[in-house]
Amino acid sequence: MLDPAALAAENHCIHSPYYKILTGLLFETHMHPSTSQSNRSSGLARTLAVVLAVWLGGCKKVEQATSPVPPPTYTGPAFLHGTVGSMTRLRGSGPQLVSGYGLVVNLQGTGSAEVPAFLRQWLINEMRKRGVGSAALGTGQMTPERMLASLDTAVVQVQGLIPPGATKGTRFDVLVTSLPQTQTTSLLGGRLWTVDLVQGAGDRSLQYRHKLGQASGPLYINPFDESTPQERKLQIQRQAVVLSGGVATTSRQLELLLNQPSWQRSRLIADRINERFPKAPYDKWDTASAVNDVYITLNIPERYSTNPETLLELIGHLFTQRAPGFEQTKAQQLADLLLAQPRYGPDVLLAWVAMGKIVLPVIRPLYNHADPQITLTALEAGARMEDEATVEHLSRLAQQGDVQSRRRVARMLVNLPSSIRGSNLLQGLLDDHDQSVRVAAYESLVTVNDPSIHRMAIDGPDAERFKFVLDLVPARRPLVYIAHQRLPRLVIFNPTLGFRTPFLATLWGNRLMVRGAGESIAVFSQKPGQVDGRTAEIPATAAEFIYLLAHKPTMSQPAEGLDLTYSEVASAVYQLCQQGTIPSDTHLQINPIAQAIADAQQAATDEPRPETDKDQGVYEPVGGSAQSRPEDWDALGPGDSAATDDEPVPPPLFFP
Repeated sequence: MLDPAALAAENHCIHSPYYKILTGLLFETHMHPSTSQSNRSSGLARTLAVVLAVWLGGCKKVEQATSPVPPPTYTGPAFLHGTVGSMTRLRGSGPQLVSGYGLVVNLQGTGSAEVPAFLRQWLINEMRKRGVGSAALGTGQMTPERMLASLDTAVVQVQGLIPPGATKGTRFDVLVTSLPQTQTTSLLGGRLWTVDLVQGAGDRSLQYRHKLGQASGPLYINPFDESTPQERKLQIQRQAVVLSGGVATTSRQLELLLNQPSWQRSRLIADRINERFPKAPYDKWDTASAVNDVYITLNIPERYSTNPETLLELIGHLFTQRAPGFEQTKAQQLADLLLAQPRYGPDVLLAWVAMGKIVLPVIRPLYNHADPQITLTALEAGARMEDEATVEHLSRLAQQGDVQSRRRVARMLVNLPSSIRGSNLLQGLLDDHDQSVRVAAYESLVTVNDPSIHRMAIDGPDAERFKFVLDLVPARRPLVYIAHQRLPRLVIFNPTLGFRTPFLATLWGNRLMVRGAGESIAVFSQKPGQVDGRTAEIPATAAEFIYLLAHKPTMSQPAEGLDLTYSEVASAVYQLCQQGTIPSDTHLQINPIAQAIADAQQAATDEPRPETDKDQGVYEPVGGSAQSRPEDWDALGPGDSAATDDEPVPPPLFFP
């Protein structure tokens, strides 16, 4: 039986003007060959016949290529079929583990002269490349060998995680760990010399690999009080973090891989992403670019550069259909699903936000629902779309809700930076009875640059001298918050926080002593190895004390200062709070990088086969994996198809 599509393609080619020209020339060559050129005419006829055959074959292929593409292959829960995440999988979305070996300097006799054999000559060569031992650079007396032999230095391993979508220049924290075969007792006060970072978890062969980043800067160690067991102290002090000390030297590529090759669908997905998340005038590239029928490249716009995960989540939940009224219909279907199954709130929320403000009329009736989970889901979606109507309901939850609800309210309000009522609500939460709620309210206020937060850069704004930020928060109840996400910070809730006098406090083996009996305090400090110390007298407030400890006097800023590192200042303030000398609770932000790197190393050890979804960067959706919820896939919209018991359960969507 003849294929109708093939007949149509052949009919199109026969009626083409090029077909008529070719067949005409062939006819003339056969019917009217000249006697003198019979051989030449015969060769020309054969050539024309070949050209005609190629033309017909090529024309049929073009026609077949433009024939309708097969329907898409979806993955994930059926109520999200039609989203970008259901038709693609994301490659390159996980953090990239990088590492290197380097040297920490400026230690106070707590380093080690021991250097593993496989590292010694390599380190000496690297130090010579950087000018150590060069008379021209003024380091002729300090040779690489002498520096390695000093107890003021330590050989360390440096590890970091370059975030997904990172562009050249992106900053990230790095973990610095003393090598187990060395006698280093503490990295406190040290500084990491510039070290190159390559992919992997540490290579003893030290073979050349492409550099992906660099790291350098002062070390930060989590504070601890004097009651901490000695063994635990040693463990803490042998590991440190360089806050924002890593910098990516190359950009990371994100790719969407289509479940089913299709040029048409590839362009459709890229166009829809660019429509919903267009590039700004200062962005160089479109957010999405269709490369071929197999994959699409993603570029993180500048406005999402500090939180690319948010953009990736929204892209994964973005529906590609553009039919009139589709958003309202789909939004209502998702609302019905949320009412029936509140546990799908995270996925429904992201799908609503991806569709945009056009669906607000569907969401608003849920702002005051009886089920708190449904209410919070709707309010967060509305807040992320900057709906001022959410503030009234958020205010009610902030006064009557439980701790979890109040904390979530404080985080939601960051999405309403222009709302005066929202700002007032956040300032009220600064004195909440729960510490986590207070901290969440502060984080939202400082993110939107609220003028109520008094901010001071120490010793800024010079990038070479900058140490940390001191934030004074207008709260009545005192709290000292030691934070380092985005940048190192010391935060004082209640700017008038002072000391409980009279008192005498000693720290670090009497190298730092503080005495107070009235409106001023005396601070005595002594450098390791020095006989004489120095004493300064300042007003008896925690803010003045912090500034004295950290500031380095200069010609332009000659005020008294001890020039301690952020880590040393944080340690001193934390210990004085634990002793009760500073009458305040503390909230210590624990850096998660150590656990994150351990997880990345484990993932590298458990490397799956290349053909598995995990190797391609497939991630489970927010609400749980597809395998955990097939029974609810019948909550679908028109045209969707649910999985049955006879069908294999599809793999999860790509988004986290």
